Amino acid sequence: MGLGRVRVRGSMPKERRGGRPHCEAFPAFDVRAATRSWRTGTGVCDWVDETGHPVGSAILTRLDNQAVEFGYDFVGHINVPAGTGAMYLEVVRTRRNPLVESTEVSCPVCRKSVHVIYNVVAKWACRNCHDLLYLTQRVSGVNKLILERDKINMRLAGLQPGKRHADERDLLLARRLALVERLGADSDASLPQELRFRISAWWGGAASRSAGATAIVGDDDGAAELAVTPRPSKGLRFLAPVPPPRLSFAAAELVGTLLFHRSLASLQRERAVEEAKAIYHAWPEDEPRNLNAFAQRLAEKIPVAPLSLTAQWSEPVESVSDDGRSELSTTAGWAGWPRIWQAYLTTPWRPATRAILDDHLVTLWVRAPDKGVWDMVSALAKAQGAVERRLFSLAAACDAYNARALQIAHSVIEREYRRPRKPGRLRLVRQEER
Repeated sequence: MGLGRVRVRGSMPKERRGGRPHCEAFPAFDVRAATRSWRTGTGVCDWVDETGHPVGSAILTRLDNQAVEFGYDFVGHINVPAGTGAMYLEVVRTRRNPLVESTEVSCPVCRKSVHVIYNVVAKWACRNCHDLLYLTQRVSGVNKLILERDKINMRLAGLQPGKRHADERDLLLARRLALVERLGADSDASLPQELRFRISAWWGGAASRSAGATAIVGDDDGAAELAVTPRPSKGLRFLAPVPPPRLSFAAAELVGTLLFHRSLASLQRERAVEEAKAIYHAWPEDEPRNLNAFAQRLAEKIPVAPLSLTAQWSEPVESVSDDGRSELSTTAGWAGWPRIWQAYLTTPWRPATRAILDDHLVTLWVRAPDKGVWDMVSALAKAQGAVERRLFSLAAACDAYNARALQIAHSVIEREYRRPRKPGRLRLVRQEER
């Protein structure tokens, strides 16, 4: 009698009897969280289980556009064997849309670009290579409601007291009450043990708390040394200094006219209607106004010239405002339809952008805020990049609009002239009606 497929201890077969394990039960390395931690100057991660006991830790040694390197140390747990090692992962820069670039890593097994890899049976690989499910894919029915309730409780425990989070706290309390009513007699129930076991990764904050106290101590001859108290947790051997307190940064103020605040489609529609009225009134009286000729003349008028920068941004010029605040400005030349400066594609751009517009010059003017710490050079560079990206997107939309000029002309004529007349509406007379 055949026994079917046999599972070898320590392997992760693609076909198995029983439920597939969930991702949350294994240590995970998320390159997005690692990047945020690296930028703040920590680059340390602690893995803990659902009870808060340490599972292991990691520290970044390299993170750039080519590769990610980190060392790891596991103290040994239920399904995480003890051991240390180092990982080298290739970085892949992907673009999900024309304006957003994402950082991913190449899976060591299948070479696919992913955001997260998992350590299962002492091997790092992506979720598909380990044949893992998300915890939300394993639960259903009552367990799904219990999991949602537990997530709300965790979120409520993390909110700071006070009015700042009052609205969010009220919303979460209302959701939890609705879940408790749906659970009924199972309102105090917990998930099964195999679903309750989860390993969480804490970047920066938890590592800083678990790391020992760090201080700069001066000796007799004036030299300074770094004094680090070892961590009390067994196996967490990577030490990291406590990061300096974060400074209160204030956003610099852009001066000038508000840009990118009207819909591009509405501006193009207004232009087409204005051109149609001008053509209608300028039509010779002895020439019949037929549909095709009217549409052809309108199609020649409604294309818009995409707005573009004709020169590089000038070197930043420093100045002082009337109230004594520092200012920084840069200028570039532009050409195209001026009303595009007001346009956005689908939703108004955030944050709001302002500039001083001249006939063929645009000036970005950054003014320092009243309080806080600011970086005016970075603010000016950020505003330059925002203007260039938005003009690029609007230029592509204008090119697509110009390619459909004749179709748009027919649509405007049908809407403004060929429908049943209303008070004050012009009328297009066919040639055969004259």
